[in-house]
Amino acid sequence: MRLRATMLAAVALNGLALAALIWRLTAPVAPHWLAAEPAPPPPATTAAEPPPPPSDVRLAATWQHPLFSPDRRPDRQARIPARDPLPDLTLTGVVLDGETRWAYLRGPGATRRRLAAGDALPGGWTLARLTARAATFRRGERTRTLTLAMPRLPAPDEGEAVRLPDTGQP
Repeated sequence: MRLRATMLAAVALNGLALAALIWRLTAPVAPHWLAAEPAPPPPATTAAEPPPPPSDVRLAATWQHPLFSPDRRPDRQARIPARDPLPDLTLTGVVLDGETRWAYLRGPGATRRRLAAGDALPGGWTLARLTARAATFRRGERTRTLTLAMPRLPAPDEGEAVRLPDTGQP
């Protein structure tokens, strides 16, 4: 008898909980909105002219003095004597992947081109050899090698390293 009374009480409690849930889900809920605050008036200022853009001379100075170099000097570039140079080309990238071998070049006026081994430039220079850091061009008996620019950071300071205090915790 006692088991039946407990069972009836549990069923009644579950029925009440189910009824409360259904009432909560179906009852309309009106949102309670806060009163709108008036917008602050715009500040009374005159329209100022934007500053003039920096001159080309000042912009060139930023490239002459790099921000993250301690001595603020540009990277040293290797000087190649101009005997019979390629027409102002710079090697900007190399792709060596199985049979795929390309050299990416940038010319005057920011023109870009991709050459495969054996392709020729309009001046008659032919891409003869391609390595991971260089491209060798040939025109007749003359050869010219363009290498990838590899700028380097300055050597680390030889001073003592910063040491943190021992806190005794692992």
